[in-house]
Amino acid sequence: MKTPENVNFFMFASEPINLVFDELSMNSISATGPFNGVIRLAYIPRGVDSSGKTLQSSTGLKRLIYHSDVYPVGADISYEYQRSGSSLPSKSLPSQQYINRASGSASVTFEFETRSMLSDNNNAATKSANARNLLMLALPHHAEVIPKSDVLDNLNFDINYECIKGNLTPVIGSIWTLDEPLYDIQFDGPIKSMDGKLKDLILKQVENDMNQVLPSAEGNVYGYGKQVARLAQLAHIADRLEGKSTKDETFSNSTITSKVSMQLSKYLEAYLSSEISDNLLFDKNLGGLCSKNGLLDKNEDFGNGRYNGKATPIPK
Repeated sequence: MKTPENVNFFMFASEPINLVFDELSMNSISATGPFNGVIRLAYIPRGVDSSGKTLQSSTGLKRLIYHSDVYPVGADISYEYQRSGSSLPSKSLPSQQYINRASGSASVTFEFETRSMLSDNNNAATKSANARNLLMLALPHHAEVIPKSDVLDNLNFDINYECIKGNLTPVIGSIWTLDEPLYDIQFDGPIKSMDGKLKDLILKQVENDMNQVLPSAEGNVYGYGKQVARLAQLAHIADRLEGKSTKDETFSNSTITSKVSMQLSKYLEAYLSSEISDNLLFDKNLGGLCSKNGLLDKNEDFGNGRYNGKATPIPK
C-alpha cells in the first residue's frame, strides 16, 4: 500500500482477506467480509522506493517479509548484578551503598512471549524456537548495551528507521539482554576547580530562575510537581556552588542557596498541606494515591492522576 504522502506499508494477514479501497474518499480501506485473525503492517520509510531498493535487492525489505509472522504479546523480565566477576542472586536488589562501593555491571533480560501467524493456533503464546524469528527495533540507548551478535548491521538490514531519540536498530530474537555498567559515583560527583566569574554567573542565573515559572495553586498536580522539582534542582546547584550544607551550618539570608531553599519550602509545604486545588487523596479501599482532578477525569494530569503511587495509611 502507498499513501498520498508517499509512505509505503507492507500488510500481512494470518487468514485470506479481501480489501476494497474507497476511491471516492481516498482515505479508507475496508474488508469485504468479517475477518477473525491477525493483521500486521510494516511501515516503509519515505523515499525507500525512490532509492532503487526492490524486493529482490533490499535486505531490509526481505527481512520484513521473512520475519512478518512472529510478533510479541508480552515479556518476562529478570535481572542480575555482578561485581568483580562474581554474581549476586538473580532478582535481588543490592543496597545503594553496595553499588557505590565497587564497580560492576547489571544485566537486564527481557524474554518476550511470541505468537506466530503461521501456527495452527496463533492465540497460543510461546517461547519456542520460532521466537528466534522475532524482529523488533531497539532505541539508541538499548542498542548500545545489546550484544552485537543480536543486532543486524546495515549490510543485513539496509532500511533506516528514525525516532525522536535517533536511529533505531533492528534486533533479532525473543531474548534481549541489556548489559549496563555500574560506576562508583555518589549522588554528587566531584566539582573541579571553577573560575570565580563563571561561578558567579551561574549563581546569578539561579537567582533569576528561582522567580520564573513558579508553581500555581490552581494548576494540576502533575505540573505543580514538575515546577517544585525545578526549584529543588536550582537549590541543589546553588548549594553545590556555594559549598554550604544545612547539616553543617545555618544559611545567612544573603546566600542564593537560602533564598531558593525558602522558595522551595514555601511551595512544598503548600503541596503537602493540600493547599492546592488538585490535591492528592488516598483511596483506603484499593490502597493507592489519586489526584482530585484525576478522579473526576481519567485524562487529567496526563493520565497520571489515578493510582500512580502507593502510600501506607496512618493507623487510627
